[in-house]
Amino acid sequence: MPPPSTAPWRAVRLDVPPPERLTNAGYEWLRIDFEAQRLAERGVPLALYVPVLHRQLSIFVNGREVAAQRIPAFTRRVVCCAVYVELPEGAIVTPGANRLEIRTTSVVGRGAAWAPLYLGDASELWGRYEARTLIEGGGVLIPLLFAVVISAVCLVVWHRRRGEQLLLLFGLSAALYAFNASLERWFMADEWATLAGVAGVLADYASATLMLVFLLRYAGWRWPRVETALWGLVAASAAIYPFVNFYDWQSPWHVWWYTSIAIYMASLPLAAAVAWRQRDLRSALLVTGAAISVGLIGWQVFGQLFDTEGLYLWPYHQLGLFAVIAAMLIDRLVISLGQSERLNAELEQRVADKHSELEVQYGRTRELERERAVIAERARMMSDMHDGIGAQLISTLSLVEGGEVSKEGIATALRECVDDLRLAIDSLEPTDQDLLPVLGNLRYRLEPRLKAQGIQLDWQVQDVPKLACLTPENVLHVLRILQETFSNILKHAGAQRVRLATCANSQGVAIEVSDDGMGFDDSLVSHGYGIESMRRRARAVGATLTLKSSETGTTLSLLLPAGQPTLGV
Repeated sequence: MPPPSTAPWRAVRLDVPPPERLTNAGYEWLRIDFEAQRLAERGVPLALYVPVLHRQLSIFVNGREVAAQRIPAFTRRVVCCAVYVELPEGAIVTPGANRLEIRTTSVVGRGAAWAPLYLGDASELWGRYEARTLIEGGGVLIPLLFAVVISAVCLVVWHRRRGEQLLLLFGLSAALYAFNASLERWFMADEWATLAGVAGVLADYASATLMLVFLLRYAGWRWPRVETALWGLVAASAAIYPFVNFYDWQSPWHVWWYTSIAIYMASLPLAAAVAWRQRDLRSALLVTGAAISVGLIGWQVFGQLFDTEGLYLWPYHQLGLFAVIAAMLIDRLVISLGQSERLNAELEQRVADKHSELEVQYGRTRELERERAVIAERARMMSDMHDGIGAQLISTLSLVEGGEVSKEGIATALRECVDDLRLAIDSLEPTDQDLLPVLGNLRYRLEPRLKAQGIQLDWQVQDVPKLACLTPENVLHVLRILQETFSNILKHAGAQRVRLATCANSQGVAIEVSDDGMGFDDSLVSHGYGIESMRRRARAVGATLTLKSSETGTTLSLLLPAGQPTLGV
């Protein structure tokens, strides 16, 4: 109960800090005499409004307890809590003097000064109380949500781009800041006091340390010893928190609490050094954000010496710096995206230009290849005509001019010229690498001549796979080999029957021509012009030519390769 009037009361001012603080276990009584005649006459309800409260509170009006306000232990980390108490009807004596007595007990480790008290119109004081609690309580959600969003964005972007270490540092700093703010906002139960205190110290110190490391890395500086010392300070603070009280005004450990303030305030000179070094708009904005944050911290810590009713703005202290850094990172990201888009556009343009150049070069190359193919084909045809039909025509012309050949001889020579011309024309027909159409054309040309001389043609051609070596040039080589073979049979073999057969094996396709003629002596004709010409053409195709002769006939075997065509000579 309130002490009697004979107790050692003394007059105090509530708008200035007293020279002495309460001890951890101390308590005191505050007595105020007042009259409420005018408000009572108007029927206005009375209320007591305490803007800043550091203590437990019990309120007595005229000796009657009307309210009690208890601050949980964990709020020792919070600078202030506003209190609004509406006085019940009948508690006020009118007319006459009234006495308001308030018993305050300091929270453990929280001796503190009073702020001015307000006793008056309940509606007016309620508006002031709501405005203050909105800023100090509900308004905390603004920096809290901002920190959560910006940290989530930075960490997600960093997860996709692991090389952006600045995003990781800033994202973690913002996340720890949000965690610490949420502790002050919601964790209010006494049983969580120690655990929440350790978590809060870790989050508070680590957030400030990460911010300093961010600024160092942003400036391009690496001070490993300084960073190690800062992290050591974070670990030490968390380790000793359960055993000491940073917030006890009379404890020497109270100085330790200012280390986190010093870490936060170090961001301003560091940002100024960055701005002096880089001297651009973003660095100037960085200094502005750091100045706002340090200003809020300084006012929150030291402003109570001048304004005991000051607002509790600690949760907002990093908002300015976070906003500036977030804007810088977003600007950097936008610039990077813009550069990437420009590079992509330039790359696409360069690819399009190169594509156009390649199209032109491809067209020129294709034209050159066509011209080269035409020239090569023209040269081949001219060579074949010169070596084949041309040579035969010259030889026939020489015989005619010399009068050394009969009419039948001239007809035979001209017929051979026509056959040679037909072979050249047949070699130009598309075969699609199929041997059977080539042999079919040969049969169409040769079978009438064989029948005219009484020679029976035994045609045993089977279906064989396609051959990559059957180019127009190689087709002509094959036809000339077979033409020479049949020509020798017609002129020299005296055969009655000729057999042409095909077969396929793992090495390729074999063409075999055999007759039942008289044969010839290999030693006498193996080095002749006709045989040597046939072997030269077989080598040009990449084929293997085998020639066997006996008294019962002659057999020629031509093995065409199954692989890619050989460059002939």
